[in-house]
Amino acid sequence: MQATLNIYRERINEIELYFAAIKQLYETQGSVEVKLEFHSDDFLKMLKANVLLMVYNLVEASIMGSILEIYDQLKANGYSYNDLRKEMRDIWFSFKFNQVYDKSAHYNSYREKALEIISGIVNSEIIELSRKATDISGNLNADKIR
Repeated sequence: MQATLNIYRERINEIELYFAAIKQLYETQGSVEVKLEFHSDDFLKMLKANVLLMVYNLVEASIMGSILEIYDQLKANGYSYNDLRKEMRDIWFSFKFNQVYDKSAHYNSYREKALEIISGIVNSEIIELSRKATDISGNLNADKIR
């Protein structure tokens, strides 16, 4: 979890630096000795709008990093399907099943994947999940976080 916290702190520092730069631009906006193109209201509005993207990236990176660290811990500690809560079981099952999901997939493909899933459960295989299991792809919202 330390890696995720480090990334979080770095992003917070970037946002604070960005805010300081915007504040400085606003403070020098009316000064006579400093007349720059980027003192226009439109440009300053664009800079403020960029803050929203930076905050979104902070949230997404923190959530994604945390989830991936949980997945790594599941594998590192040797957890199997039966060791997991229902929510994690559902994530694992969806992840495994989606590995074969395709409109043109043949019945045997689904059958083989079902057998692989059942075998993994029965044999208490160690859980392995990747970023694809998160269902987060640039459209993070509160429902997906929950």
